[in-house]
Amino acid sequence: MVDRDAFGRVLAPPSSRRERVDCMRRLAGSMQASRDIDEQWFGEKISAWLQGSAPTLEAALGVSPGQPAAIVRQAETARLLVRLASLVGSDERASRILRGVEQVPPAAVDLAAELRALRAPTSRRSFIRARTATRAAP
Repeated sequence: MVDRDAFGRVLAPPSSRRERVDCMRRLAGSMQASRDIDEQWFGEKISAWLQGSAPTLEAALGVSPGQPAAIVRQAETARLLVRLASLVGSDERASRILRGVEQVPPAAVDLAAELRALRAPTSRRSFIRARTATRAAP
């Protein structure tokens, strides 16, 4: 039995398998009733998986484990590349800085270090792709 407050809100995370399934069903139903198309889509996919219409969560969502993290990492790298190019004045200069051909300006030291740690691409073309990706991102 799930503990609830006087307003019906759950007080603790679900502990049993039944409670976890009930929680997912409630949330999926709530999402399907939302006006937000993303929430509706996600609620429908979770419901399909819960009902066995999709054999795995991966099949239901159309995303493999690990893919979301890689996509988020790529988006963050693109955002940082665009920021570096803006900070130093051009894609060409940012590319030279990341390749170690030009000294890093003091204002860009942390940003350049973060991009190097992410093993960000250093070609001029990578900055163009990053700019395109950041424009397309929500």
